[in-house]
Amino acid sequence: MLIYKIKDIIRQVVCSILVRTGIYGLLVLTRKSVLTVLMFHRIYKYNNHLGLSISPDMFEALLEYLSRKYNVISISEAVESLKSGTLRRDAVVITFDDGWRDNYTHAFPLLKKYMLPAAIFVTVDAIESGVFGWNSFDQAILDSHLIELDLSSFGLGKFPINNREQKISSISQLHQKLKLLDNSVKLAVINHVSSYYRGASGERVMLSWQEIKDMLASGLITIGSHTLTHPIMTRIPLSQAKFEIKESKRFIEEKTGAPVDFFAFPNGSNDDFNSEIIGLIAESGYKAAFSTIPGINRDLSERYSLRRIDVTYRMCQGVGGEFSKSMFAVKVSGAFQGILFKS
Repeated sequence: MLIYKIKDIIRQVVCSILVRTGIYGLLVLTRKSVLTVLMFHRIYKYNNHLGLSISPDMFEALLEYLSRKYNVISISEAVESLKSGTLRRDAVVITFDDGWRDNYTHAFPLLKKYMLPAAIFVTVDAIESGVFGWNSFDQAILDSHLIELDLSSFGLGKFPINNREQKISSISQLHQKLKLLDNSVKLAVINHVSSYYRGASGERVMLSWQEIKDMLASGLITIGSHTLTHPIMTRIPLSQAKFEIKESKRFIEEKTGAPVDFFAFPNGSNDDFNSEIIGLIAESGYKAAFSTIPGINRDLSERYSLRRIDVTYRMCQGVGGEFSKSMFAVKVSGAFQGILFKS
């Protein structure tokens, strides 16, 4: 943990120097127009144990900065501009994955305040049930009073959960291990832990269809698909992937009355989709799809694997905990990606 803090401080200082000396400004001026797609998950008062949230205050500071310094455009305008070669300089798209309820309660009011468009990729069964499998899994472990999580029957061994630090470490390890397994095995483990190790409360943590409709009515929000059940596409049979891709689009359109033109891959790294999956997305009528591969987009040559930049506390928080404009600006530029913003 101390090593991470030292790395973060060094990163913040270097980013500040790049901006203050004008090096960053020269870099931006000399590059051609590019599209930066930002990826958020939760806008929540507490920092998520996996780093998948930022606070409403941080989000507002970020939106205020974006509204002054960038051309924030809708996802539809972005794809059309990439297609026609008319993309404006410093174009940015705001996206959210999964469909968390705080996207409506915390993010949406701020997006309306600054009149900034955004896209939310929703997981259908999570919207239907109000809960998200991974969240229930994590919360079950965090809430448990046991000292050990025994998953030997699944061939995963035992994990210490005697205190919060051990719980977070075990959750992180298990996320990585489970994502490599066949989807049916992953779901069996998630369901076992969620039910046996107490599990989360019945509180709705995901958006409702009415909340989605309210946001659509504003004209600021576009709803995309994040599949039916959030499987990693390459961990399921191709026939099931086709069903997840096509039926999620159909179901969301039926529920909302709005077209679903965009798709985001669950997990979304290089190993999580392939040419066959991309072919299914194109065949299903999506105009574009989004990965979690970090970087910026220059054209539509990778229409179905567009890159995104994950927005977390570590990439935009200053030494004192405040929003760091220089950290955010350098990260969003896509420069120094493998040097400053390696984990």
